[in-house]
Amino acid sequence: MHLQGSSDASLKISDTDGTNQNVVLANNGGQSYIVTRNNTNHGSFRLYSQNGSETLTRLHIDQLGRIGVNQTTFATSDTMFSVSETTGHCEIGIISKNDSAAVINMGDTDSYNQGRIKYDNSDNSLTFRTVGTDRLRITSQGYVLKPSQPVFWAYRTSFYNLTTSATEMVYDTEKIDVGGNYDNSNGRFTAPVDGLYEFGYASIGHNTNTVYRYALRVNGAAPYSGMTLELRIDTNSSGSEYGTNGEYVCYVNMTAGQTASVYATSDTNTSCYGNSNYGYTYFRGRLIG
Repeated sequence: MHLQGSSDASLKISDTDGTNQNVVLANNGGQSYIVTRNNTNHGSFRLYSQNGSETLTRLHIDQLGRIGVNQTTFATSDTMFSVSETTGHCEIGIISKNDSAAVINMGDTDSYNQGRIKYDNSDNSLTFRTVGTDRLRITSQGYVLKPSQPVFWAYRTSFYNLTTSATEMVYDTEKIDVGGNYDNSNGRFTAPVDGLYEFGYASIGHNTNTVYRYALRVNGAAPYSGMTLELRIDTNSSGSEYGTNGEYVCYVNMTAGQTASVYATSDTNTSCYGNSNYGYTYFRGRLIG
């Protein structure tokens, strides 16, 4: 059947090969839209756009009820809805569901695994993934887990010589370093991304009459002009006992690539305390936002 709607548009319904039933909307400019019902594939439907020799699938509904936009195939058997910017590449997203999880996948390759939001029916958790790795998980109880969030904790295992001039502390042993951003050879933490960071540093006074001072610096300079972020520990005036240990906590905005480290002095060129069995002298930090 062929209907001529106007001088530049027509509608044609055909079943020429016994396999497909086609509805063609066309104009004289060479552009057309084709709706196809595939008889051998249990009645799947496709909407094509055609311009000259180029034919592109714009909408695909298969016999299982799955819907694809700019898709000729589906990434997995349980994909229910797929949207692509170009045919064969899911650049906007996929929504899929099976017995164990409901998933939204995003990516610009056929693997569809660069970004993902997953709701897990087994434990009612929600997980967010980037570049193929889970980055954030919200449990059914509302706990927020961030397995890739930068955090470190390092301490001194031996005494460290200090003078009256500021010396960059090297905390030589790490117990935790998510992301590998702390270098225990030079005592520096390198910010992996722009953000707000929390730092803490602690020590205990040696049994010598002196004053210890520990201060955070970013790229070797005080992060706040005119203010020293200083932990001060005074020993007993007689030098007969260790000064009380303490910790200083501060918050610093950093840009990616900047370094943070602790600079220390003692008023009488006395070494700071270090011991492999006691973590009195430590440096810690984490990205908080």
